[in-house]
Amino acid sequence: MRTPAYIIIAACLLAGVQATAQDAKPIQTIQCTGEAALETTADTVEFILEQNAAADTAYAAVEMASTFNARVGEALTEQELAPLHVQYSPPSIAPESNIQPASLPNVQTTAKVAFKSARYVVEENGQMHFATLCDQMRAISEAIPCALSGPRLYPADATATEYATVAKAIENAYGLAKAAADIMPGHIIAVCDVNIQSVEWNTEEDWDGDAPSLGKLQCRAKVRVTYQFTLTY
Repeated sequence: MRTPAYIIIAACLLAGVQATAQDAKPIQTIQCTGEAALETTADTVEFILEQNAAADTAYAAVEMASTFNARVGEALTEQELAPLHVQYSPPSIAPESNIQPASLPNVQTTAKVAFKSARYVVEENGQMHFATLCDQMRAISEAIPCALSGPRLYPADATATEYATVAKAIENAYGLAKAAADIMPGHIIAVCDVNIQSVEWNTEEDWDGDAPSLGKLQCRAKVRVTYQFTLTY
């Protein structure tokens, strides 16, 4: 009895699959941590003016706070300052539940005043000019009067810097993974997973490195990368 041709072909294919499965090397994974830090310069500097107006009634407190924006504008003109922009917040009344019977109604208003920082970075006497700006903003806060916080420094494109820092951290992780694979011995064939563990700036309060400056804003990233590799022996 003659065996049908399609049965012979199927048997050959099955034998080939079994041989391939036996010859295939096991797929393993390597996890490595990569870190990187990139620096950029400040593009804008921001000061925050904040006033808390207290009066016998909430109406009177809001009325007092309503003049805040005009007073900020006048004070900036008097100091001959031309900010990039001024962002005002509307008067904010504390919720009734937070107003104690013995206390006066309180209304908060803020103004975020931003300046371009290029001249303070590139000019020879930039730091002196920046110190003068800080003194002028302090004089404004005393004249209004109101609280002053800052300066806060911001890069031109924080997102682009963060992307570049993460990419560099991933690149650094690969070098460690390749070294581990070479010892096995083996070679990396794919990336399984990338876990971004942290992205932080030296302008944040809990930063543990060098303090920020106009000419040095630092972004730091940490990633955990899982690679597939195959043994070569």
